[in-house]
Amino acid sequence: MPHELDVQRCLHLLAQLNLELGWGLTPQAQQQYAERIAYTDADVPRLSDSELCRIFVYYHADHQLVDALLDATHPDHVAYWAQWTRQALRWLVSRSAASPVADEGAVDLEDLVQEALYDLWRGLRTYCYRSRFQTWAFTVISNCLIRYHRALQTGKRSAHPHAQSLDALIAAGHPPQGDTAPSADEVALSNILDTLLRQVLKQHPDQRLTTIYQLWACEEQSLRTIAEQLHLSATRVHTLLRQARALLRDELASQNWFELGSNTVHTPLASADPV
Repeated sequence: MPHELDVQRCLHLLAQLNLELGWGLTPQAQQQYAERIAYTDADVPRLSDSELCRIFVYYHADHQLVDALLDATHPDHVAYWAQWTRQALRWLVSRSAASPVADEGAVDLEDLVQEALYDLWRGLRTYCYRSRFQTWAFTVISNCLIRYHRALQTGKRSAHPHAQSLDALIAAGHPPQGDTAPSADEVALSNILDTLLRQVLKQHPDQRLTTIYQLWACEEQSLRTIAEQLHLSATRVHTLLRQARALLRDELASQNWFELGSNTVHTPLASADPV
């Protein structure tokens, strides 16, 4: 729970802003604003009044958009993600054109947009309104492009230390198999786990993660076979699979699934990373 003094301080500043800027917020809405910021920003006690007011201005402007992006059941969820897909593409096209490696033709914009959207989606829960959402999002997308180019240049300077194991995975990569048939309890727990994983992946903006994980973990297809079906490079499929597994690992860890299932259920998430 936020400290009551922090909430009261926020309410006092909000009342002033509401009057000065003509927001027309009800007392209930002001209470929600104050508690939301006091809950999510641990630095509230250390912020100045002017810094807090700036956060409330950004929050007032952008919280409905952020909430819709976070909530898969929100009526505007799909429309807002479509809007940000187009925005990310425009920004990446602009930044890529100005990049010193743009003439190498190495940027796969479709994949890069999906990576940028993944970074946005993953960072949304920690976005704390220290800037306008658009400014924060542009920074996230720009960092994605910078990371991509750094990886590209690193790959050109020297052979990747995991290239051999990646090639082996692409050639015949399957999730490890158990030695014995599962018990009825193991099957039931595995079915629950499978449902949870599908729900988590379906919320991701890039639905290729769901397809790739399904084909790899459930149908035991190699990365090269998956790549041919999806018209992607095998290396790109490997990258997307890593994203899916990392996402699922985070979700399962948050629900203590590894502790629950460590001795009962095998999952490809618990195995060593492919590379």
